[in-house]
Amino acid sequence: MDSRNTIAPNPYVYPSKAYYDLEDTPVRWSVVDGGITSLDSIKARLQVSVALADSIGTRSGTDGVLEIFSHEEVCFGLRPDEQKTRWRERLDNAIREGALSFSIFGFPFKMPVPLKTHRISPDAAEVASLLRLYYLMERVSAVAGCDAALTIFAEDGFAPFVGLKDGEEKVYFSALSRLVEALGISSRVRLVRISDMETTPLFPSTFQTQRRSNLSAHENLDPDYLKRYEGASGPISRLIDTREASEETLAEVYSGKDDQLLSPAALAVRERLKRETPGVVASYFAYLQTRDVLDFPREIAPGSLPLTVSPKEGRLGVFPINRSVVVLPYHGVPVMGRDGKLSLEYLFDLKRTDTSYRAIYLDGDIEKRPFLYEI
Repeated sequence: MDSRNTIAPNPYVYPSKAYYDLEDTPVRWSVVDGGITSLDSIKARLQVSVALADSIGTRSGTDGVLEIFSHEEVCFGLRPDEQKTRWRERLDNAIREGALSFSIFGFPFKMPVPLKTHRISPDAAEVASLLRLYYLMERVSAVAGCDAALTIFAEDGFAPFVGLKDGEEKVYFSALSRLVEALGISSRVRLVRISDMETTPLFPSTFQTQRRSNLSAHENLDPDYLKRYEGASGPISRLIDTREASEETLAEVYSGKDDQLLSPAALAVRERLKRETPGVVASYFAYLQTRDVLDFPREIAPGSLPLTVSPKEGRLGVFPINRSVVVLPYHGVPVMGRDGKLSLEYLFDLKRTDTSYRAIYLDGDIEKRPFLYEI
């Protein structure tokens, strides 16, 4: 197995998959026009990758729900069936009341890193993840014998921290909302902007207080903060907007080369990332801390059971699409293999493969860039 497809859970942020050898930079791919297709056609092509096997959830009631979220094809990180005491009472009560509510955070925006993707709006990767979450709710509902629904808190509020420009996160959220409606999954999946909490009166002061505290903890080498910082700073530093640089320059920046071996252009970008990362991480943590202080999720989705793609205590860890896809939907580009299975790859990695791809475009897409690549 490709070692890049084996990632360990990180309780602070979704772990980063490594690029292929960034010192191997020649572009080898070829791309032909694969035509324009419908969303229904995209949905059909994704079924092999997103549908849940019949073997997932064979029991009923609480035991069945625990079985689903503990299945190796669903569970990322801690198995809830090994923590039954934590979950059984909550599940029993929800099922008794006739409705199961879940929540998850994610879907912020397409990452502003040219080596990862060149889109600003969702593509087949987001479609795959939305469908997987919908099918998960469908299976939970069938097993529990009551309605199950999911609230997705779209993390658009992180956009300023990584330098996103021109309201791209708003474009992304609007397009994502249209996909939810067009896919016909809104009965079980609803979208909420996490940035909506910024309108609450206590948000500005709470956020700034938390951010100052984080910066102070970093400066004073607080061991607890540094542990969290070390867990999050690597992946987060690779999300900061670097679209001003060429692919060749960025390949140097993210490579393992020592600073003294970098070109002046690459060194300048790397030094900027080093300078900016502490502030970005402090803001990222502060936003999450403010979310918890204000208890925003409970206000919007009271009683919901939390799902997560960054497994941690007290949350049900799930794979964003399936266990073989280790790149988040908004971090890469979707590729359909000859076997009909979806993978998510960094754009620059695709470009350096000696492979011919068909670029598939979505009918009515607001962005005239490929929605899916096929081999």
